[in-house]
Amino acid sequence: MQFRRLVEEYFTFTRRERIAVLALLVVALLVFLLPGMISTKQRFETKLDTSWFSSVIPVENENGAGRSKPRYDYPLRANADNQTSPAQLFPFDPNTATEDEWRRLGLREKTIGTIQKYLERGGQFRRPEDLRKIYGLRKDEWTRLIPLVRITPLQSIPVNKRSVAKPGAPVRIPELEINSADTSDFEALPGIGPTLAARIWKFREKLGGFYSIEQISETFGLPDSTFSLIRQHLKLSGGVFRKLPLNSASVEQLQAHPYIGWKLARPIVAFREQHGPFMKPEDLKKVHAITDQVYMKLHPYLSLD
Repeated sequence: MQFRRLVEEYFTFTRRERIAVLALLVVALLVFLLPGMISTKQRFETKLDTSWFSSVIPVENENGAGRSKPRYDYPLRANADNQTSPAQLFPFDPNTATEDEWRRLGLREKTIGTIQKYLERGGQFRRPEDLRKIYGLRKDEWTRLIPLVRITPLQSIPVNKRSVAKPGAPVRIPELEINSADTSDFEALPGIGPTLAARIWKFREKLGGFYSIEQISETFGLPDSTFSLIRQHLKLSGGVFRKLPLNSASVEQLQAHPYIGWKLARPIVAFREQHGPFMKPEDLKKVHAITDQVYMKLHPYLSLD
């Protein structure tokens, strides 16, 4: 009797325990069957993913193997109607290529527009590598196009038919004196529109004049490629036309200079008030916030007034 009681006590399950045992059995069954289900699904997906390959063979045969005409497998490019067409490769002169020819070469409409504006403002491609300077032209594009470029010698190139210059006249962009030019003069440079022209002019006025042609490259929003393009057309015959009076300028006047700003203007004035007037421009380096690099950029603009 005691043995029977022990058996009933240890081998009789409550309703909750029976539910738990049943749940464990279901989980064990799923764990057992799941690897086989996943393997079957992967084999099915692999079959779907590679099924397209069989459809390529009839297309290749239809196009005809062994044709003498070369085939190019470059990516499709979207045209103005958002349709796609394969890029074609053929020799071309970027100075005279039409919009349609650029499209056939696989360029996007926005890039074609950039090239047009560049040519309309008097820009010229003097060597194949100049394609790299076009803003928005991708590396894979100019890498593909540069070997196809055939440029007529510069002295033989008439003004492009899209240019505003008189047809037949040789392209010539006069040198521009950067400290006396106005916005319209800057806008006449290749690759410079109204926005960039205004920024260059405002930057010069805030500085107080340029002492180096390279300073133009610091203009906000001016791409390095565009500066490289216009660099040869710039000259500097005058220097800084407005200097900063170190001993009398207010914090507001100092911080308006692009090379100083608010963070440097306050320490300069504080140092002056604590130690007295600056005796020589080099004394500015005694201000803790002024590094040698900052001083080298600033010193042409400094005066002891």
